[in-house]
Amino acid sequence: HVIQRNATAQLRIVNDLLDVAKSDAGALELHYRRVDMAALARHCVVAFETAAQTRRIALVVDAPEDLYADVDAQKLERVLSNLLS
Repeated sequence: HVIQRNATAQLRIVNDLLDVAKSDAGALELHYRRVDMAALARHCVVAFETAAQTRRIALVVDAPEDLYADVDAQKLERVLSNLLS
């Protein structure tokens, strides 16, 4: 389980670096779709709850039940995960 989690974290870093390179080259593609941003935020927070509890940090998503926007969900999730980590 630890090896898989570390491999996933490393893959995320590589993908972040690739996105930065694509952005610098003007080739970053965004795939917009209607997304419940509140649900996406709650989903991201769940992944960090154990680490936060260990450090006695309360992670709270203070958002309406539904909060829809047209975004690139995968990239937004990556941004939120980076902010939380």
